[in-house]
Amino acid sequence: MIGKASSARDSEEKARQKAWRLLSIRPHSERELWKKLRDRGFSSEVLVGVFKELKECRYLDDKVYACQQARYLAIDRLLGNSRIEYFLREKGLDTALITEAIKQARQEFSETEALRRLIERKLKSTKLIDLDDRNAQKIIRSLWGKGFSTGLIFEIFRSIKEEECRNDQGRK
Repeated sequence: MIGKASSARDSEEKARQKAWRLLSIRPHSERELWKKLRDRGFSSEVLVGVFKELKECRYLDDKVYACQQARYLAIDRLLGNSRIEYFLREKGLDTALITEAIKQARQEFSETEALRRLIERKLKSTKLIDLDDRNAQKIIRSLWGKGFSTGLIFEIFRSIKEEECRNDQGRK
């Protein structure tokens, strides 16, 4: 009997140490961390106690994780809302949490601003009105792959073209 209790404590301590190591590398969602630890052979019974402790210490919090990741993806990686949603869903977060996280990130930096900045980066010193169809389509596909809607992409393209036309007319 003593051997089983000792073995359970050892297993829980190993799971705790592994969880700490994984969380020290980068933040994880609950589902993601659970899967990693289960894949390493830890039982659900052991993980329940470890997860309870991690949550109490606030080292594991899906709401904080979702907000941090949404902000990073929106501002640093300049991804569109649908790509951010896909990423967070892959991490096992629920829809309400994802929606709220994206909403908070977009209060700071709108999807339109991100898309405009991304287009300007892709154009570098080229003007949009000077692009041939093939290169314009290549940029559009790239932006679509980053999670921006086709409608928003064309809206921003149209806006940039109009600005370029006004600037060219103002110089003449």
